[in-house]
Amino acid sequence: CDWSSDVCSSDLAFNAVAGVQNELNKRVDLEVDSINSMTQQLAVLNSQIGQREAAGITAIDERDQRDTLLGKLASKISFTTLETGNGMINCYLSNGFPIVNQETSRDLTVTTSPSFATTSLPRSLSGDVLSYITYDFGSETAPSHLDLTQTLKNGSGSLAGLLQIRGTTDPANTSPFEADGELVAVASRIEAITRQLLTTVNQEYRGSDEDSGTAGFQPSSGDLNGNAPGVFGLFDFDFSGVKDVDGDGIASMSDLLNTTPPNGAFSTILKLGFTDPAEFAAARDHDPTIGSTVFPQGDGQNAEAIAALRSTAFSLSLGSFSFNGTLEEAYNATVSYVGNAKSTAQLEVDVANANLSSASNKRDEFSAVSLDEEFANLIKYQRAFQAAARMIKTAGDLLDQIVSLI
Repeated sequence: CDWSSDVCSSDLAFNAVAGVQNELNKRVDLEVDSINSMTQQLAVLNSQIGQREAAGITAIDERDQRDTLLGKLASKISFTTLETGNGMINCYLSNGFPIVNQETSRDLTVTTSPSFATTSLPRSLSGDVLSYITYDFGSETAPSHLDLTQTLKNGSGSLAGLLQIRGTTDPANTSPFEADGELVAVASRIEAITRQLLTTVNQEYRGSDEDSGTAGFQPSSGDLNGNAPGVFGLFDFDFSGVKDVDGDGIASMSDLLNTTPPNGAFSTILKLGFTDPAEFAAARDHDPTIGSTVFPQGDGQNAEAIAALRSTAFSLSLGSFSFNGTLEEAYNATVSYVGNAKSTAQLEVDVANANLSSASNKRDEFSAVSLDEEFANLIKYQRAFQAAARMIKTAGDLLDQIVSLI
């Protein structure tokens, strides 16, 4: 944190992650709209193919258009197809749900208020609600949603990628960190570090209790003016309500768990507990006598105790994230996690591109048109035609001569 600007790097990092999640949440709507448009077109082509082939005409152009459309749809979601006896096809998701049934398509819907949610939905990292992809068997006034979010997420394609990065959450969850997704995993690491700063580090900053026999906590540390720091004296957070919920004078996890920040995250409201360097409590009381406080000039015991926390191991846990080690190690592990995720994603892209290229080449070997081969055949058939024409002409000339002799 920067005391002069009151800005913490965790705030910037967390907000960046939350912003990306919010952007991906909006892109889910666009992907679903595109998928619905494709399934509607497939149903129309099915109808055209069925009508033409029922009349004994092979619908070559319509079948080509349908194959092209199926390829585009496969780039967005996973599905299987089954061709019926009339030339039409059905498309099924992995759970058996039909998105195309011959001449009928089923439009997917995106909602933040599904009918299967019995309580308030958990917030996203930005404070919104992660949308669910459903099919509505009900009506506009009485919806009955079938949740297809996990089914689509567990597949492949661009929509699955969006959901895997954005994250998905169970309606019974209560925290944005209970969601399952890459961005949530990164945010959980940042938030876990933030909560450790607000609790254990703040506890160390206050020093030991000056008088254990007196109710409450009397800090033994002080700043240049001899003032003791508040409960959240080193790391504080912007919140208008009561922060020390249990009133024991100690910054604890129970205080945080009983506090409701705007979006469930303290990283976005973290700040230093002071704005003037003179308010930093660097000293600790040297007089064990109760009721007397002595801060020798130049004393820095409290600052040294805070600095020593750099090599202190903590147990961090939030959502699916669990880590034992120093805060610096936790930070480095977070950076490594992001780097590994990027490297893994790039590797998967490279492998997918290689597989696509290989599959395309095999398909072309089987069904594609070779221009060189077609040109050679054209020349061959042209020569054959010329030869046949010359033979006919020669035969005609011979016949004319025979007739003239008669």
